[in-house]
Amino acid sequence: MTLIHDGFLLENRTAEELYKKFAEHMPIFDYHCHLKADDFLNNTNYSNITKVWLAGDHYKWRLLRLAGVEEKYITGDGDDYEKFLLWADVVSRAVGNPIYHWTHLELKRYFGIEEFLNRRTAPDIWETCNRLLQEEAYSNCSLLQRANVKGICTIDDPTDDLSAHRELENTGKCGFRVLPTFRPDQVFQIGTENYIRWMERLEMVSGLKIKGLEDLENALEIRCRYFIRHGCLSADQSLETPDFTCFNRDLAEAALLKAKSGCSINDRELSAYRTEIMMMLAKIYHGHGLVMQLHFGAVRNINETVFGKLGPDSGFDTMGESIPIRMIAPLFNKLSSSNQLPKTILFPSNGLDHEKLNAFSNCFPEEKSMGKVQIGAPWWFLDHKDGIETYLKSMSRQGMLSVFVGMLTDSRSILSMARHEYFRRILCNLLGTWIERGDVCNDEDILGEIIRNLCYDNAVNYFHFNDK
Repeated sequence: MTLIHDGFLLENRTAEELYKKFAEHMPIFDYHCHLKADDFLNNTNYSNITKVWLAGDHYKWRLLRLAGVEEKYITGDGDDYEKFLLWADVVSRAVGNPIYHWTHLELKRYFGIEEFLNRRTAPDIWETCNRLLQEEAYSNCSLLQRANVKGICTIDDPTDDLSAHRELENTGKCGFRVLPTFRPDQVFQIGTENYIRWMERLEMVSGLKIKGLEDLENALEIRCRYFIRHGCLSADQSLETPDFTCFNRDLAEAALLKAKSGCSINDRELSAYRTEIMMMLAKIYHGHGLVMQLHFGAVRNINETVFGKLGPDSGFDTMGESIPIRMIAPLFNKLSSSNQLPKTILFPSNGLDHEKLNAFSNCFPEEKSMGKVQIGAPWWFLDHKDGIETYLKSMSRQGMLSVFVGMLTDSRSILSMARHEYFRRILCNLLGTWIERGDVCNDEDILGEIIRNLCYDNAVNYFHFNDK
């Protein structure tokens, strides 16, 4: 039996039936990924499988480094065929890692390859994949069409011109929608050289001279409206250690002015500034109907030596500490009390946060809004089988699994849409196990609706994807 077969990850007959009837053929709306709109605008073909799999995918780079592979064959100028052979050898021994499953799902779904990838089979698989990749049916756009993708949301800086998104939306040339996401991470990086340069770009694209917080708010809202005109449905922030406890606009104003003049700021000023900015952004999002996504806890670029050589997003980030609820609750409380809390998805990087954040999210409901505040799909360090199952159980215990907005890839790999199948199989297996154990009634009408919602419909409705 091949690794990827009809019963893959489905441990009982009920699970298989649920997957076949309700999940297998559902389309994909990937509301958070790191693919680039330019790639679909050009709609080119990859020259070989290494370009598809290993270029830009720091998940795989980490495994290669753990196996002792030279950097030359990871991010360097090593021969693509040699890189592929080394990857084949490494992934064949990465048992228990989700990439072990993802790799073989991608080979099966995109290329029809059922063989186990290892050093022995790699030459034939290399030839087969490379031959197919030259066909029109394997261009960038065609690969996502093959996965039944209806829409993706990219990650974009507020200063981006979105020209590729605009052309894709106007022409519809790739067969699915490529929508921008407003991601103002740089506005939180006060006190750095990048911050000053970014503020200058923001002034240029907004047409405003930023002399204080009011100007900054106006500039961000101008860019937010620009993004919305180009299909934006949500905004996203990545914050290492959130601290939204210092509500002092005067102190925040002083921090902004000091930073713009090149002066250093203290910790209290930093906290006041970031709290004020987060309040400001959340109110903008609420006013324009955007979903707010908050990614918490990842500690970035901890190996400074390698960061200096390779830059960010190279595989040297890690899971951070658990997030204290008392550090984020004041923000939600103030926004809720003024009826300005947007739909919000919280993404912790530490699995220890799931239970308490699921409980926390239930404290901010809204009439006629299902799951207004909720925990997002397991991502990065948590999107493995155990992490997904743990998340689904926590969501069920502390609230309602049926309102969950569903899976995302958070990926830079164009073949990563197979992760939606991975999630869907784990979901159906869990429900099937509960049914066979007698924990859940086997009501196909209700369960079928829940599965379809978790695969696609909830995300579409939550983000108003079909309304734009």
